[in-house]
Amino acid sequence: MRFLSCTLVVLAACCCSSARAAPHAPSGSVQRNPLHKVNNVRGGGDLTSTSPPKTVGLGRVMNLRTALEYKGFAIAETGLLLGVLQLARKLAARHPLDIKYMRAVDYTAWAVIALGSDWLVGVIRLLLVKLQLAKPRVNIDESLRTWYRLIAKPKWTPADWVFPTVWIPLKLMQVLGARIIWLQTGRDPLATPIVLYCLHAALGDNWNTAFFREQYITGGLSIIVQFFAALLATTYIFYQMDPVAGNFLLPTCVWVTIATTLNYSIYRRNK
Repeated sequence: MRFLSCTLVVLAACCCSSARAAPHAPSGSVQRNPLHKVNNVRGGGDLTSTSPPKTVGLGRVMNLRTALEYKGFAIAETGLLLGVLQLARKLAARHPLDIKYMRAVDYTAWAVIALGSDWLVGVIRLLLVKLQLAKPRVNIDESLRTWYRLIAKPKWTPADWVFPTVWIPLKLMQVLGARIIWLQTGRDPLATPIVLYCLHAALGDNWNTAFFREQYITGGLSIIVQFFAALLATTYIFYQMDPVAGNFLLPTCVWVTIATTLNYSIYRRNK
């Protein structure tokens, strides 16, 4: 509990310090030479360009076909993550008496899901495009890389570096909590809490792609609301099964609350 409390304090401190240290330009203004660079981790993008954006305002408009594509990718990614767990289950069953081996398999599988899900779905998207089963996404060119810096944002917006930095400890805590539930379900990848966790992870990756990489402010808002709802449901079920596992997800709930509020605030300021 002390670790969780410290994490919550760090989240609050990051938001406060970034709001003071990185004020953003008002709507319609252009910042020169945005040299700060962040990773393409959920909630971040490569923002090194100084070229003017393709679109400002509410960004790009997500039509029905694109929205359905996002839902399809979320379902496909959820299935992929459950497949990773099914593989882990089979590997663990090979040496049921080797506790260290089974523990290593469990943590490896959950680390792949929590920390590498965005990379996995990126590979799937690339393969589908190569097979001409999906349209190529927006090219992450110079103008797209500066878009996030040019839209109107609230003063309390976390600095660019906060997003990828905060997600690392949050994901590690998710691994710990998910593994507890994984054991309680008998390593069943189709157990409700496990499916919910994978669905929430897929929706989170969808939001990162839609909002930060493809400029869908309104569409991103819709996706992050679904992401947040799935996270809350997952946290509730985790807590009902094991309070410790549920507590490991609470810092993520706090951070996604901030992200959802930020997305809504950006929507209000740019519509």
